[in-house]
Amino acid sequence: MSLSVSPVQSAKGRKARATYLHGADSPQAIEAGRDLAASLIEQYIEKVVASAPPLSEEQRDRLASLLRTAGPTPKVLRRPRSIDERIAAGGDAT
Repeated sequence: MSLSVSPVQSAKGRKARATYLHGADSPQAIEAGRDLAASLIEQYIEKVVASAPPLSEEQRDRLASLLRTAGPTPKVLRRPRSIDERIAAGGDAT
């Protein structure tokens, strides 16, 4: 008997591992987070498409253009951890 792991579960594991090994702000963790987001979006789209009536070509093109034009998402803001980080971010040491 073989166990199958969904793409979302696999992506969650890769993100957790990258965060644990390299830190939450590392390029590896950021890329793994992006992969996890893509897996979740893909899973949701598959679910919605399976339950929806067939779309027209125009509707499909409009939806596809949303994905093609999606720019980078803003980085999640977090509180600077040290005085040096606060100063580097343009703040003061207080």
